[in-house]
Amino acid sequence: MFSKEIRDSDYVRRGGVEFFVATEPLRGWRCLSVEADHKAATWVRFVARQMDTTYREAKKVRWVMDNLSTHKLSFFYAHFPPAVAQAYLRRMKITYTPAHGSWLNRAEIEFSVLSRQVLDQPFTTTEQVRHVVDQWQERQNARPKPRNWQFKTADARIKLAKLYPTQ
Repeated sequence: MFSKEIRDSDYVRRGGVEFFVATEPLRGWRCLSVEADHKAATWVRFVARQMDTTYREAKKVRWVMDNLSTHKLSFFYAHFPPAVAQAYLRRMKITYTPAHGSWLNRAEIEFSVLSRQVLDQPFTTTEQVRHVVDQWQERQNARPKPRNWQFKTADARIKLAKLYPTQ
């Protein structure tokens, strides 16, 4: 009998990163952030940073996001003095996507494109990831491709028939 040596490579996890994105489909714009975790404090800082910079002049910012447990407006009160938290919240409106509707979430679509285009390689440091993501973001924003992405109730009734009864 022949003895065949089987070799398998071991996967060694050297860490991980979390991505946050703010995107404006009609403008064809996105802002990505590479973070160490996806905790409530990190999410609050990301949103507050967007509110203080990109949306500084906006009277109301509408956010569409998934139902992740860290994506709750109440966390602003845990991370800011009440008056500051309230000032942010007065300017924000959050709409949550359905629990099993990641395909409705523009952020998930952005992450999918990012993954296919530049994250299909090994990285050894968080800084390498940030560099590649920053370059990708700059290229994408330099050539904006606006998306008039809409999902109406009639479309939902077809796609999510179990959740939207017709009677």
